[in-house]
Amino acid sequence: TVGLLGKGLRGGIATATHSLEYTFALDCHNKSGVGKGVNDTDFRKFMFSFIPPPFDRVEIPMWVDCKQFVEGKFFPFNVETSKYGKDVIYSGKTFDIYQKGAGPRQANIPPEVGATEFYIYLEPYAATTNQSEEDFVFDWFERVDVSHTHDILDPEIVNIATRGLAVTKDFLRMVLVYNCKQPGKTNVTVSFLQHDHGYDFNVIKHCPNKVQIKSTSGFWRF
Repeated sequence: TVGLLGKGLRGGIATATHSLEYTFALDCHNKSGVGKGVNDTDFRKFMFSFIPPPFDRVEIPMWVDCKQFVEGKFFPFNVETSKYGKDVIYSGKTFDIYQKGAGPRQANIPPEVGATEFYIYLEPYAATTNQSEEDFVFDWFERVDVSHTHDILDPEIVNIATRGLAVTKDFLRMVLVYNCKQPGKTNVTVSFLQHDHGYDFNVIKHCPNKVQIKSTSGFWRF
């Protein structure tokens, strides 16, 4: 999957003294049959196209070695429980305690906690210049989903758009409201999805023995 970032995505006029800057965000999907040796490569092709009026469309073929890219760089998408906490998802990689099946180390939400807030943003260093940081935007996410393994709660996400989410270098404050219905515990997964790929994190939510069934989402929109 290829995403286009930077000021250039808005278009504009390129001259001898003014250039349009583009940053390509590449997310290499697993591909069967690719070698795992030290000298193996995994080149994949994508097209960068644009229309320079009054001319026809220009297409530039580009190649990326996904083997080298995956091993050396990650997408600068972060999710944190506090600003700059770097504790949930950092550079597109989910920390172990927020992965499903992490065992005793997995993040647990106690019964008395009715909602948890998270901060979402892109690491500004990924932009090539200070100027391009201003419009460093990633809007791949078609939707943000929340799911759970046992039907003891009705979780919902508030305070952000759950469809067509655009993420920038500025913090987005997302609130995950659990809405417990029955006592017990269940795994809760939050997924940021685009096409066939996404980023997700998991927590284990413990619901209290005495549950007051009431949606609290209306109180968590800021």
